[in-house]
Amino acid sequence: MLAVGGHLRVSRRWTRRRPPACTWTASRRGLSTLAIETSCDDTSVAILELDEPSNNVPNPRNARANVVFHRTITANSSAYSGIHPLVALHSHQSVLGDLVAEALATWARSGKSKPTFVSATRGPGMRSNLDVGLHVAKGLSLAWGVPLLGVHHMQAHALTPRLCDAMVERAECHMGAGKDQGVSPAFPYLTVLASGGHTMLLRSAGLVEHHILAETGDIAIGDCLDKAARAILPVESLQPPYGKALHDFAFPAGVADYKYDPPPTRGDELSRRATKWRWSLGPPLAESKVGDKTSRRMVYSFAGLLSSVERFMRNVIDDKG
Repeated sequence: MLAVGGHLRVSRRWTRRRPPACTWTASRRGLSTLAIETSCDDTSVAILELDEPSNNVPNPRNARANVVFHRTITANSSAYSGIHPLVALHSHQSVLGDLVAEALATWARSGKSKPTFVSATRGPGMRSNLDVGLHVAKGLSLAWGVPLLGVHHMQAHALTPRLCDAMVERAECHMGAGKDQGVSPAFPYLTVLASGGHTMLLRSAGLVEHHILAETGDIAIGDCLDKAARAILPVESLQPPYGKALHDFAFPAGVADYKYDPPPTRGDELSRRATKWRWSLGPPLAESKVGDKTSRRMVYSFAGLLSSVERFMRNVIDDKG
């Protein structure tokens, strides 16, 4: 398993905490897991299996990843200006048991008794919420006599594209529709991770080898977008998830409404872009010790961007009386 302790620093490497108690390879037949996620306000349960290689696909690497069951229930924090920790906790406690029962009923209809192992998010996330999922996962692991795998939330996000490829491309190879080219994206690859309180640029060199190249020095971009949405959107458009509501409000026609030209030079990268509405936003870069902003430090600041948005909206309201 992977661990990131304390404050994440630029170029910090995620490494193994200890050798895993059990290891599996793709050649193990019928590999499957029941997975639980309770790190924030979403209660998610899934069952994932790796199909046995067929006679037409003798190489075990071509086995298809298949989602047998997946369902998510989100806590209703609409009465608050964001996710309320206690509301999210009570939601996990109320619905997780039913989701697990529903997943196992689906699994039983396929003629199978128990998964190969149980997996659950172990962090990062809200500690009390994580505990709900981990306690249930530990109970299932002991009851079935199968291993428990604690999953690092951000590592799972970084590896999700490879899982999606295994579910789509492998299916085509499994049916003889294409030639296996290996799991994509191939290592090494870069990922922008924006999840919960994290915003980082990551270089993944292997399943358990990840390097943080850049991150935010204050709030995450998701937090910035949520709070900006609450400052900008009219009441009738303010529905969670707030980031998506802001996107739909700004770009009602989708990509047809969106136009962005990347800055061609470093000087342009650091400059403000004026708009026809007489406001502009600076780049979300952290200032150096002498007060200068630079992209070379690879440290980003979204708190200042949010403050500019909130200040502009206050001025608009004041002007309208």
